[in-house]
Amino acid sequence: MGNIAQIVGQFKQSWSQELEDNAIVVATQEAGHTWRQRKLGPVQTVKMFLLQILFGNVACDFVPRLAGKDVTGSAYCTARGRLPLKVLQTLLTRCTAKMAERVRETG
Repeated sequence: MGNIAQIVGQFKQSWSQELEDNAIVVATQEAGHTWRQRKLGPVQTVKMFLLQILFGNVACDFVPRLAGKDVTGSAYCTARGRLPLKVLQTLLTRCTAKMAERVRETG
């Protein structure tokens, strides 16, 4: 079993694969949130938010560089502000339930 630093390191390498796009879209729809197609829709914004947290809550201006996106920090911050809190709560609840299930299965 790896330690926390190793697990976080692995997660940082594969951050965009750990949260399925469809799960984000479903949580967004369940929250009643609608959006237009943009560079920073809910899927991209949630993944960038996760990346921001994983790298120690870096400044919004740095997040697009971490994610390899051609947008400004201000645009990312605005997009993040458009996300309803309910979307993030739903995703957190579902992700932790999935992790708990895997832990029970693998010990």
